[in-house]
Formats: sequence, C-alpha cells, structure tokens
Amino acid sequence: MPFPKHLLHLKIQKMRLDLIIKKTILWLALSIIGWGLNAQPSHAQAIFNAEPFAFRAEPSRDLSSELVDPFNYLGEPIAFRSFRVLPNLTLRQEYTDNILGVEDNAQSDFITIINPEVQIQKSIGRHGFIAGLSSEIRQHWRRTEDNVENYNAFFDGNFEVRKKLNIPIRVGFRNAHLRRTAQRRASANQIVENPLNVQRFDTETGFIYTPNRLSFSLLGNYAQVRLENGTLIGGGLLTRDNRDVNITGVSGEVSYDIKNGLSPFVRLDYASENFINETPNSITRNNDTIGFLSGFKLGYKGLVRGFVGLGIENKLYEDSAVDDITNLAFDADINWDPTEKTRLSFNAKRSTTEDNIFLSSLTSTQFRTGIQHEIQKDIFGRTSITYMTENFDDFDRTDRNFDIEFELLKTVNPKLQYGATYTYLTRNSSLSGLGLNNNILSLNAKLAF
Repeated sequence: MPFPKHLLHLKIQKMRLDLIIKKTILWLALSIIGWGLNAQPSHAQAIFNAEPFAFRAEPSRDLSSELVDPFNYLGEPIAFRSFRVLPNLTLRQEYTDNILGVEDNAQSDFITIINPEVQIQKSIGRHGFIAGLSSEIRQHWRRTEDNVENYNAFFDGNFEVRKKLNIPIRVGFRNAHLRRTAQRRASANQIVENPLNVQRFDTETGFIYTPNRLSFSLLGNYAQVRLENGTLIGGGLLTRDNRDVNITGVSGEVSYDIKNGLSPFVRLDYASENFINETPNSITRNNDTIGFLSGFKLGYKGLVRGFVGLGIENKLYEDSAVDDITNLAFDADINWDPTEKTRLSFNAKRSTTEDNIFLSSLTSTQFRTGIQHEIQKDIFGRTSITYMTENFDDFDRTDRNFDIEFELLKTVNPKLQYGATYTYLTRNSSLSGLGLNNNILSLNAKLAF
C-alpha cells in the first residue's frame, strides 16, 4: 500500500524543522561560547550584577535589584547591543537502577547528559521579549540504543498596547522522548525497545486588562501533539500515531483585589480535543471539556503568595458509545518564605485528561510539598515529596505514585555551580506487574558563560 502523500509531506516538514532547530542550537551555542570567552567586561555588563542569592523574590529579566533563586539561576546576562544573552551549559552524570521502569528484573545504567541552553532577552519601551533554545543529549553507557536528543524552542512576548492593557504571546515547540518510568503501560510486557518520541507545538495569546483593583483576562491557546510508534522488546508494534491530536482552548478569568492580601477570582476554561489520525471505523475519542474554578489569589507582604481554587470539570465525548465524565477539580500553588534563607511550597491539583495509550479518560490527583534552604553561604538544599493517584474512568485501574527528591547545590561564583541530586520513585498499580521502584543519583555542573 503506497504511503499517503499528505503524511509523507508532513513527515518531511517535521524532519526539516528538527534539522533547522538542531543546527540553530549548535551554531548559537558555539558562537556565544566563543564570543563569551573572548569578550572583555564592559560598563554595560556591570549594571546586570545580581544581588546576593536568596528565595525572597523571583528573578527579574535583567537580574537587577532582585534576589535570585539559585536553583533557577541562569547567570549574569551578557550585554550585546540592546540585547541580553544568557548562554548556559549543564553537564550531568546520572546513575539509575531501573532504566526500563519495570517491576521485576530491573537493569541499571549510567547516563551522561549534556544540556546547552541560550536565552535572548530584549526590551523595547514597555514591551518585553524572551526567546530560548535548549537541547538535552543523553548518552547511555550500556543501553546505547536508548541514546536520544531532546530539543526545545520558545518565544515569549508581552505588549503593553496601552496603560494597564497587556497582550501576552507565547509560542513553543518541543521534540522529546518519554522516559519509561513516566510511560503508562497496559501490561508488564509492554516495554518499548527505545524511548517513545513526542512532539508538541503550543501557542497562546489574548489580553490582560487591569483598570483598577479589578482584573480581566481572556487567553486563547492551540496545541498539536504528535506521537511516534514504538517497537516492543518482546516483538510487535506499539501503535501511537493514531492518537495524534489537535487541542484548541480558551480561558477567561476575573479577579478583584480586596487589599488584604486576598484577591477572589473566577475562571472558566474550555478545551476541544480533535484526534486527527484515528483508526478507521473505531470509536472516536474527540471531546470537549468545560471547567469552572473559583478561589483566592494570595499575596501577603511578599512572604506568602500563590492561589487556591476549587471547581468542577465536565468532559463531553462526541461518540455516544463513550460515557461523559464529570469530576471535582482543584488547583493550588502556595509559597511561603518564613525567612530570607528558606522557602516552603505546597502544590495540589486534580484534573481529568484523555490518556493517549489506553483510550480512557484519566483523573489524576497530585499533592506536592517542598522546602528550599540556604544551609550556609552559597550552599543550598532542596527537598520535595510528591504523591499522585491516577484513576482510569473507563475501566478498573488505579496507579499510586510516590516520589521524593533531595538536592544539594554549591555556587562557586556567578559563572559556576555544581551539585548532587538523589531521587526515589515508586509506583503501585491495581494491575499485576505494573509497579516499579527506581533510585536515581546524579552529579552535575552548570556553567554560565
């Protein structure tokens, strides 16, 4: 059977886009590294010096007069004409004792990871723009067939068209591979030979209007998700491309600042999923989701900030053979800085999505708590604990996931950081053979040129 011309044309376009991104990242990384090593400090660069590290404030775009979170530090921007350039290179050596993410007969491996990244920032009057390119090159010592390269590109812009009226724009493209520990499987034998590839394109724009204490926002978004098929270790094909989907959505929000650190808000979300390559004569999973969320945004003297919301989601399927789903939803993200050296965080989220392998709606409930602390000058620690349940609505299955992570970071100077991370992952499933335990240890160094 001849390969359809429209699919062949789409595949050629994807290959060309991947090649362009790869060449662009390599060219930018080499050019900026070479330029950075040869450039002399200038007076313009001096104004970008950051204040001492702490957790009290988020980093600003130019890092001036701000306290900077060391775990997200990108270095001091290089001034080039009217642009600010932040090139980084992270080197990581990782060990995992369960590379295949299985319950029995786990295999260990060492992985060398190279992560070049560059951000370019530009301000024009009250408008601001950020563009970024990054890649992740993963080289395995034993399972060399698992070697992959991941790529990410994005553009963020904010236009202040008039006082108190802003138009944000975001465009992003990611070509990545799904780790087996994050891949949901239908059975214990459904193990792919190579990590599965996922490509996603996102774009979002709209407006945010804040005339006074009242704030309005309306944002529209569009995404394309493209999945590649995989070959199973035991033989056979895992079909994934019949789950390619286009997602169109819109989100509107109204909030009001009542001047006591609380801003009540109401948000209404709508999303439409259109599966474009489903198997002929199969039940379609096309659906529309309507979500409602109401709660409070928090902000108290810069010490406590975040939001808490509670609502409901209704997922309506196009095909009458699939039952509609109505579920409770909540979303919360709270940060508290009891001291300038300590940050406590709490996140909780419950939402319903469409699983791309099992052809089932999936309700996930996640809770996460964490602490960051400056142990002593220029030495930082971070710990997080995450618990998540995944309930499949179309059949009887529940997965329970528990993760814990410890990280130490040493800042040598504004151009060099190094540290170590330990992660423990465990999953228990109501289906036999789908649990796992995974220990991951990594050492890393980050260079800011």
